[in-house]
Amino acid sequence: MRTWSWMLAAVCVVATAPGIVQAQQKEDPDDFSKDIVGGVMNASHWDIFAYGGWTTNGEFLLQRVGAANDQRVLLTSGSWNAGGGVGVDILKRLGGRLTYTHSSGDLVFRTDNGDGSAVLNANNLATLKSDVLGAELIHFMMPVRSRINPYASIGLLGAWWKLADETSTIVASGGSTQFRWGANASAGAEIGISDGLFARLEWNTASIGSPFSGADSYTVPTGTPIDEPTSVNKTDWRVTLLYRFGR
Repeated sequence: MRTWSWMLAAVCVVATAPGIVQAQQKEDPDDFSKDIVGGVMNASHWDIFAYGGWTTNGEFLLQRVGAANDQRVLLTSGSWNAGGGVGVDILKRLGGRLTYTHSSGDLVFRTDNGDGSAVLNANNLATLKSDVLGAELIHFMMPVRSRINPYASIGLLGAWWKLADETSTIVASGGSTQFRWGANASAGAEIGISDGLFARLEWNTASIGSPFSGADSYTVPTGTPIDEPTSVNKTDWRVTLLYRFGR
């Protein structure tokens, strides 16, 4: 009889563990070391995730070409992204995450005369890749583990731009890999699939130092520069699958 009592008690503890963990997460911290550090150090508050989607980049260069002073912009086409990372639920509506994102797309010229002309259009100039490490804080609208939970994030990142399959049009004078700092923000919604398993739909935008600006940057010697932005916008649309531990 005593054995059955102990077994029943153990089952009750396991069944109520998710509620206990959730109750330990506070809306606002009363004690930094206990509520913030304690939340980060609790392994049951962590998660892992993977994602993929498509990417758009802003203008890298604006140039003037030829005696007619036609203009062209350097952009990317057909870009995609894939990555993953780890996250932690610090408070009831506050979390953090560390991410790694790989992106790749083709560099192209597009005519920018304002008259619909395509005279300077050119494809397959090179492949521009990026490997980005990021650290972000996430604020959820509802308590963590809600069935549908909108969220937003802000963060800092470091990006390694890499030039591959280059042609004579683009010159990697400072080396094929360029490192730049940046910052990002995101908005999205988390959707519960089952206990511990979630999906996210996310829009993530970043401002990153351009690899076509600076002393050791990539160069395009076949045109006269009009504008060389020091930073470029990178926007990812992501579909994420996430698993939370110990819930």
